Amino acid sequence: ASQGGGNSQIAFDRDQYDPDAFRIGMQVRPWPSNAPSRLNFKLGIQLYDKGEPFGAIAWTNHLTRLPGDQRPDGWSAWAHDADSYDPDGAGVYLYVEPVYQAYGK
Repeated sequence: ASQGGGNSQIAFDRDQYDPDAFRIGMQVRPWPSNAPSRLNFKLGIQLYDKGEPFGAIAWTNHLTRLPGDQRPDGWSAWAHDADSYDPDGAGVYLYVEPVYQAYGK
């Protein structure tokens, strides 16, 4: 988050067809002293079916991180691949903006 967010590569299982499971991990690092202490962020997920266009990114609402917050939470809409049937892969997105930028302060 302190580096401005980004996205993962699309994750697949070994044969890139009908995955059995996915896992996601998060790294926690020391917060840089020069980074804004208040952030708006949102998470997104995108599903992919091999040989088809990507599905739309399903985003959570903006989640504001305030100093001392432990776990802001929120759910995205359901993510689908392009034909809403049998996805083969998934990607994860993190969008971050400083609160002063979001509210013009």
